[in-house]
Amino acid sequence: MKKINRKKYEKLINNLENNSEIKNKLQKLFELNKENLQKKNDNLIKILSNPQMIITAYGNIQANKKALTKGVDPKDTTDGFNSNVVEKMCNDLRNSVYKWKDITQVEIPKLGGKKKRPLGLPTFTNKLVQESLRVILNVIYEPIFQNYEVSHGSRPKRGTHTAITQLSHKGKGMTICARRRWRKDEDSFTKKH
Repeated sequence: MKKINRKKYEKLINNLENNSEIKNKLQKLFELNKENLQKKNDNLIKILSNPQMIITAYGNIQANKKALTKGVDPKDTTDGFNSNVVEKMCNDLRNSVYKWKDITQVEIPKLGGKKKRPLGLPTFTNKLVQESLRVILNVIYEPIFQNYEVSHGSRPKRGTHTAITQLSHKGKGMTICARRRWRKDEDSFTKKH
């Protein structure tokens, strides 16, 4: 496995550091959604097809050790990432002609057993578009989640532990069992021994 060419990455993000246009757009989108939780977000393709958005997505996933994992297209990896790829992706997204590439499916062993589970390996460009979409959707929906504080899955600084903490503080008559399963006090839900 080759290491990521740091100079190539630094050259790509140099423009992003000098011009934070995408950062401002995302911040504005976040504020608008925070002010109006029912806001309809349209024309998001302008943000998605912005070269800075693709470079931001690259920065988010390039440090992952698995980022170099090859999908169906062995040429579609971080090694081939350059400004021409960014420009082509942005044009394809802007013109609604971006083609999702097939996903390589492999079987990996489950923990502590002989059974296997399927794992899909997308191509690098698919990962870039997915990460860009994740960032945009996070900006749109995070104000809603912050307002109601009910979702703890796939959110920044949220997870199982924050959900358990919230339930223990706000849950009426709920306690935690020895096996970390919630049960209602004095009800038919009891500890499993």
